[in-house]
Amino acid sequence: MSTNRIREVREAAGLTLQQLADRIAEQTGEAVTRTQLSRLELGKRRLTVSWMNKIARALECEPIMLLNQAAVTAARNEVVPKTATDPAVAFALKARNITLYEIEFSQMDLLGLHVGDTVSVDVTPDVTPPPLAVVLARIAGNLTLRQWIPTNRLVTATTGAGNSVVSMDDAAAGVEILGVVLLDTSRS
Repeated sequence: MSTNRIREVREAAGLTLQQLADRIAEQTGEAVTRTQLSRLELGKRRLTVSWMNKIARALECEPIMLLNQAAVTAARNEVVPKTATDPAVAFALKARNITLYEIEFSQMDLLGLHVGDTVSVDVTPDVTPPPLAVVLARIAGNLTLRQWIPTNRLVTATTGAGNSVVSMDDAAAGVEILGVVLLDTSRS
């Protein structure tokens, strides 16, 4: 089963790969080849938010239409809110604008953040992350942990394949930094 519906939507629009490549190139001013699009259709190349938006614009459809239902259903939060069990701790955390989150799956294992870990997040409004900080972000509606790069980029840090970069400037990606993760520097 393909992870996307690009071919289905493209064929329904009556376009060849070359015609779609030409449309995207015309709209973006970027060189796009039918080979790039073929690799995206076949799932041999990662379908980034940027690619999805370019293709959707050229096909005059919503980006979500390019994903198969299984991929949409599989999208989930990487972290979930966790409540401190001790009322005094909960009060102290709230007074300092700190929220706890439990990691359900992690793309930050190279930074020592693993499934089951609890992280503390400074959710002070308008907090500015320092360079290379781990941040809690909402990307396309899902809560995730990413490393912030001062050029307005959020990146993963995983040993697995598929490290990704999301631009904060890409409004269509729906990216929002919600807070800065307070890493325990006493760990080795």
